[in-house]
Amino acid sequence: MCACKAIGEIVKSGMDAFNDGNHTEALERLNEALAEAARVGSPIHQAKIRSNMALVQRMQGDVRSARRNYELALENVAMRLGADNPLYQRIRHNLDSLLAAA
Repeated sequence: MCACKAIGEIVKSGMDAFNDGNHTEALERLNEALAEAARVGSPIHQAKIRSNMALVQRMQGDVRSARRNYELALENVAMRLGADNPLYQRIRHNLDSLLAAA
């Protein structure tokens, strides 16, 4: 199995856990996916995973960690695709929403 597919399956299992209300397991799986994405050198995967992690952390009330993950995700996307990219804009919107609610 290629690394990207394996990362996708780990992320899916993490988000399934999140949807089932198991935030701890979700973050464990997403951290596993993040480590794998870093190992293979995929900043866009890392950005998407960090954005998912921020969503889980926001639901847990951990605004500080959510903010940090959104910021790191934005850095990864800007570095690879630029700030005009739709992924960057979506993550920026999520960060702005988090900050407005805090």
